[in-house]
Amino acid sequence: MSNILTSNIINASIVSITLTTPAVGANTVVTQVVTVPGVSAGDTISPEPVALVANLTVTDAVATAANSVTIQYANPTATPVAAGSAPVPFQFIVYKTDAVIGSART
Repeated sequence: MSNILTSNIINASIVSITLTTPAVGANTVVTQVVTVPGVSAGDTISPEPVALVANLTVTDAVATAANSVTIQYANPTATPVAAGSAPVPFQFIVYKTDAVIGSART
């Protein structure tokens, strides 16, 4: 029998911001910390870029502190991506739940 942890979504919101992407070398993964208003540590985040940047993929996003999200970008190609090659509009879907795995929500 496996352990399945569940919680209830008590609020979902969409926060729109525009980001300047970091430089990402060929076949490399980098992180960027950005300000996302209303986010709390432990929230579940779904980053949705509204526009695409060639050779750049968003692989993960984690709400690390109040109003702070760490985004992980990957460049799986042999061509580097220059910093700020394009301002990218993002929509972050922010899910607040009644519990965070491992601790209670405050």
